[in-house]
Amino acid sequence: MAHSSAVYDFVVAIIRGMPVDEGTLQRACNAPARMWRRVLGFEGCAPQVDARVRASGHAAALPEFVRALLREATASSLQHGILAHRQLSEIAELAARSGTRVLALKGAAQLVGGQMPGVRSIADIDLMVPAGDGARFHQLLTSELRYASSGPAYPHHLPVLQRPGGLSIDLHVRLSDAPVALDTMIWSGTRTANVGSGTIELPSPTNMVLHALEHGLALNWMGRYRLRDVLDVAALYASDVCTGDVREYVSSSPARRACETVLSAAHDLEPRVPLFGSGAWRRIRRISRARLAVGALPANPRVAERLFRYAGLVAEGSPRSIVRAGREAVRRLAGMR
Repeated sequence: MAHSSAVYDFVVAIIRGMPVDEGTLQRACNAPARMWRRVLGFEGCAPQVDARVRASGHAAALPEFVRALLREATASSLQHGILAHRQLSEIAELAARSGTRVLALKGAAQLVGGQMPGVRSIADIDLMVPAGDGARFHQLLTSELRYASSGPAYPHHLPVLQRPGGLSIDLHVRLSDAPVALDTMIWSGTRTANVGSGTIELPSPTNMVLHALEHGLALNWMGRYRLRDVLDVAALYASDVCTGDVREYVSSSPARRACETVLSAAHDLEPRVPLFGSGAWRRIRRISRARLAVGALPANPRVAERLFRYAGLVAEGSPRSIVRAGREAVRRLAGMR
């Protein structure tokens, strides 16, 4: 636990631009490579940490294997960003030919919106189309652009699409397993961006923030408070985000407390983000350190991920989330039988 906590505390201090005390730095430097991989992997923010470590002057104090991990994460993010731009260019042209509205989400939206490749990790391309166009456009991607379906469909998106040498595509018809108000709202006030010789739609600045919250706290409810979600909210909170709309949406969200916690933590990085109270970072740190302490133990990454999620739920202490997790576990066991 000491090693995972030290690595996590170092990463948080670097992200927040805070001084790193000598004891934390020494314990983090003594942590094994697997511990660094787990913390950076679970938190999903290695490229951002790489940039901030180099800017802070702490890079020289870190072991070479840590610097190599961070460099590799940034290089992978850069490569994936370039691939995403190429694929999105083809998809934008196909959307124009077929008369389909296509909305970029998450990392794809940030890239198309002007973010430089390599700044944030991107593992796949998330797109959304109107529900009535989902099956048709999914078929066009397979027939026109040589993607192949992989795995089952989910309530919120069609089967994942893959092709050699490219990023996989998640084609959404809604944003989460259960319908949410943002499913409809996200199509209002969209912007268009040029991608290659085509164009693709982006959510409004306000809806970009709301989707970051919805994705990180509602869809991925068992992995709340990852550092990447806090960083995303801070990075997306531009001057044209309507804080009144954000407050209104959060006030009616079933994940209200979690939304307020992430927004308040992001306020520390970007003052334009509304502050709902003190103690956000203390809460995130308590939950994250508890789940990392458990998730860092197993050698098997899949087992580690599952323990990471369940330990976080226990540490969060939400009866509603714990009951929901129990129901999910029962469904999973029933399906295995």
